Amino acid sequence: ESTPAVDRTTAVLSIRPVYADRILAGTKTVEFRRKPLPEAVKTVLVWRTGKDGGVVGRFDVVRQLDGIVNDFLTQDFGGSMRTIRGSGIEADALYAYAGHQGRLVGICIGDITPCTKISRFGWSAGPQNFRYAPADWRTVLEVAW
Repeated sequence: ESTPAVDRTTAVLSIRPVYADRILAGTKTVEFRRKPLPEAVKTVLVWRTGKDGGVVGRFDVVRQLDGIVNDFLTQDFGGSMRTIRGSGIEADALYAYAGHQGRLVGICIGDITPCTKISRFGWSAGPQNFRYAPADWRTVLEVAW
């Protein structure tokens, strides 16, 4: 059996519904992860987790910042001061996610395009960390933009 072709410039990320919705609304400007995406990744497809999960939108990757939680507390990502200066996540949640090492990567979110229809690419579940998008993702999602 052959391996399906993938687009190594596009990653699918599983994101909790509350954060996926904030990304699509433009109020979450940074997606935090424990490991960086490969440098070649320039587009992220947002897979909202949950029973009705699937790709709900996409965003351009502006840059990835590496640091400890305290580094991100001093960054200004615009927006509300209730979160980490507009990052779209509360400081307590970020500390809990970072764990004992406290090291994270902040994926800075650029242009956002929500889907009008959820797509699953025929997958039974979203990726654990990230997964490259199928090579034909633009065609598959064409009706969803």
